[in-house]
Amino acid sequence: MIEIDSAGLTLRRGPAGRPTVIPVSRITGVEIFDKLGRKVVNILTGGSVAKMLGITLISGPHVRIASDAFNGHEFEIFIQRIRALAG
Repeated sequence: MIEIDSAGLTLRRGPAGRPTVIPVSRITGVEIFDKLGRKVVNILTGGSVAKMLGITLISGPHVRIASDAFNGHEFEIFIQRIRALAG
């Protein structure tokens, strides 16, 4: 589950649903790409991105969220909101 508001986002992952809070001030970038028939969103929290010859390399702290964890419509809404939040 993902909760997004103007302060940032809260991710609840795994069976216990323990929260991971990412304040908007920690988000240094958002990378969205298609990989093997699914969409992947990387929320950078201090990491960096290098793109070369069609390959995207991400180093440093980040959170990866894949579309196969959601239905298509919900994930598209998430992408719109995370883009707006990250600016």
